[in-house]
Amino acid sequence: MLLLQSFLNAVPKMGAQYKVIDTNVLLSDISALDSFQPKKPDTVNYLVVSMQTLRELDGFAKEPSERGADSRAVLRRIKELRQVQGGTLYDGVPLSGNRVLVSSARFEDNIVRRLCKSTGDFHHDLRIMQVAQNLRDMGEAVEFITNDSGAYDIAGAFGISVDTWRDFESGMPKDLSEAYKGWRYAEAGRSVVGELDRLGFVEPAVLGLEGLFPNEFVILKGGQIPKTPLVFDAEKNLLVRLTHFVPDELSISKACFKRKDITVLQQCYIHALRNPVITIVFAIGPAGTSKTFWATYAGVEQTFSSYGDVDVSGRDVYSKMIITHPNIPVADSPELGYLPGSLDEKMEPWMGGVNDNLEQIWPFFKISLDVVDELKSKGDLEVLALAHARGRTFPNRFWIIDEAQNVTRPQMKTLITRIGSASKIVLTGDPEQCDLKGVTAVTNTIVWASEKFKDYGKSATIVFSDDGVCVRSELAEEAIKRL
Repeated sequence: MLLLQSFLNAVPKMGAQYKVIDTNVLLSDISALDSFQPKKPDTVNYLVVSMQTLRELDGFAKEPSERGADSRAVLRRIKELRQVQGGTLYDGVPLSGNRVLVSSARFEDNIVRRLCKSTGDFHHDLRIMQVAQNLRDMGEAVEFITNDSGAYDIAGAFGISVDTWRDFESGMPKDLSEAYKGWRYAEAGRSVVGELDRLGFVEPAVLGLEGLFPNEFVILKGGQIPKTPLVFDAEKNLLVRLTHFVPDELSISKACFKRKDITVLQQCYIHALRNPVITIVFAIGPAGTSKTFWATYAGVEQTFSSYGDVDVSGRDVYSKMIITHPNIPVADSPELGYLPGSLDEKMEPWMGGVNDNLEQIWPFFKISLDVVDELKSKGDLEVLALAHARGRTFPNRFWIIDEAQNVTRPQMKTLITRIGSASKIVLTGDPEQCDLKGVTAVTNTIVWASEKFKDYGKSATIVFSDDGVCVRSELAEEAIKRL
C-alpha cells in the first residue's frame, strides 16, 4: 500500500477532479464511498464530504430509526477507511483507484459564502453546494453529486456542475429503458413451434439468442402463431415451455380484472411465483398490472390452501406468510411505535391494497374469515413493519414486500438478508411512483436490486412494460397512457 505522503505527492502531477457528495447520496447507499472511479488514468478524484454532511450524519446517528442506522453505518465506514488506508479526513485518505476521501475543511480556510448570502438561506443543501462553488472559484474541476431533485435544480441555477449518483461504476442503467426487464421477444416460425410442441424445449441458438440470464423469459411471436412464453434453464442451456406452473384451472372473477384471460407476462410472473427453484422474484411495473394480486394469490395458495375446501393438493410448501409494506409517514409525523393500537392496526393505513387482494382470494380457496383470524392470531399470517425485520430470520416463509420502490438500499439489504432456508421473497413496486426524497425511477432500489440479482440462478424479474398490461380496469389502463 502506498504511504499517504507519497500518494499525495503524486497528485500535483496528475489532473484533479473534485466530487462534492450530498448527504442523501451516502444515505441512499453506503457503497457510494467506493465508487467515483476516475474516467482517465492520469486523474485523481477527490471525494469531498462537507463538514455540513458530517454534522448531519452525526445528528441522524442518534435517531432510533432506519435513517439513524444508515447514518451510523456511513460513519463506521468512513472510520474503517481511515484506519485501513491511513491519513486523515483533513489531509486526505487515499483509496484504491486514484481516489482520495477528504473533508471540506481542507478548502474552508478562507471560505466565501456568496451562494448562501445571495439567497438569505443557510439551509444544509446550500452549505454543501457552497463547497462546490468555492472549489470552482479556486479554478478546480468540480461536480456536486446529489439525488435530491430540488438541490439538483438549485445547483444548476447557480451554474454549478451537478450530477446524480447512479452507480455507474457497477454497470447500472443510465435510463429506465436500459434496465433488465426479465424477458424479451423472439421471432419464430411454425417449424420452431412444431419442435417445441414435440419436445417441450428449444435451444437458444435456434432462435439466434445469446446472453440470456437464468430464468429469463422469451416470448415467441410471428406469423400466425400465438405468443408463447418460454423460460431459460441456464443449467441445461435450454428454453423450456411454461406448463407446470400456470394455473389453467383458475377462473378470474370480473370483479378482479377487466378481462378473464391471463396475459403472457402474467403467465411468466405466475411461473416465477410457483416455481420452487426460484427464491426471489422482482415484479416491476405500473399500477393495475396485478403485481400484488398474483403475489398474494401465490402466497395463499402455497401456504394456506389446505385450510380451505378447494382441492389444491401438494401446494402448501411454506409454513407461514409475511406481508411487508413500507410505511412512509408525512414529515414530522410520529414514528410507527408511537401510534396507538396493535402492529396490525398501526400498519392498516399502508396495507389497504394487500387487504383488498386478500379479501378476493380467501373466498376462492373457501377459507372462512374465522380461519383467517386464527391464522393471524397464531402468527402464520404476519404483517411485518420494516423496522421490526432487523435481527430476525425467516425460514420456510412466503414473504411479500409490497410497494418496494419505497424501500431504501440499506433497508433492502436488511430485508433480503433476513431470508432463511426454504423461503421465497417477492418484491413488487412501481419505480415511477417513489415517495423517497432524492430517488429517481432509474436509481430506485427495486431496479437496483433486480440488476444485482439478474445473473443469480434462483432469481426472476418481470417488468410489466408492454402495452396493454393493465388489467385492473379500462379506465385505469387509459389513465396510465394519458396521465
